[in-house]
This record gives sequence, structure tokens and C-alpha cells, in this order.
Amino acid sequence: MCRKESTIVFVEVKLRKSFSKGSPREAITFFKARRMLFAAKCWLNIHREYSEMNYRFDFVGVSFEKETPKIDYIENIIDSSEF
Repeated sequence: MCRKESTIVFVEVKLRKSFSKGSPREAITFFKARRMLFAAKCWLNIHREYSEMNYRFDFVGVSFEKETPKIDYIENIIDSSEF
């Protein structure tokens, strides 16, 4: 979780040393997204001082091609209209 100006950003970070379980992006399934939304709602219930702010869910995927890390960053990976 971090803050960018008037937006609270919940960030999911996935690391893959190999693609045997798929790419980091493939780890964000429907069920994982639901768990992320639930965790964010729990956090916001505790930290009510942020209740008037905007929210979004970003993703950082780190994978390796040989020894070189590849970093993918995706803003708004989850539609947070359920908030």
C-alpha cells in the first residue's frame, strides 16, 4: 500500500524465477482480485482517515530472463468500482 497525491494505491507484487507456474501477471486471477479487494476493505475499515480518498490497484511483476530481471508495472489492474 502506498499513497500518490490524493490516491491510495494497493500494490500486488509477484516474483517469478521461472515460468513453470506462468508469468507474474497470470497470478492475478479472479479469485486473487477478490482477495485483494477484501484486504483493501479491511485496511480501510481500520484506517478510516483515508476513507475520502481515491483508490486503485496496481501490479508489479518481476521475472527473470536468464540473469536479467524484467519488471512489468500495470496501473489499475483491478476495477475497483466495487468500493
